[in-house]
Amino acid sequence: MFTTILSLGYNEQNKKYTAFSSNGKITVKDFNNSKNLTTKLYKITKKGKAGLIYDGNLIADVKYDIVTYYRNVKLIILVKNSSYSLLDHKTGKTLIKDSKDRITINSATNKIKYNNKNYFYSSGKLKEE
Repeated sequence: MFTTILSLGYNEQNKKYTAFSSNGKITVKDFNNSKNLTTKLYKITKKGKAGLIYDGNLIADVKYDIVTYYRNVKLIILVKNSSYSLLDHKTGKTLIKDSKDRITINSATNKIKYNNKNYFYSSGKLKEE
């Protein structure tokens, strides 16, 4: 039996979650946990790795060691094997992909630091200060 929460279901028998797209197709199945980050954004985990679902669609595969959501700028830092990526959660657009240079976001100023430069995010683009 599945209990549906928006686009997620939980199977009581095997204690695993399944995510469904808006048309009812399975997006990801058999993951261990989900955490609601916003109304439509979920962080999911499977075998110690994390991924993201937005509005029932997988926007980041379940392969990351660390997934950090920054609510003020609506950006996500993904880390896998010390490689950093930056993602816009609403569009699913990858702004920086698989960089060995660390990406940080200052929550107080919303400034993004990458490759020894400061950026801000506006109109769907990273802009250097």
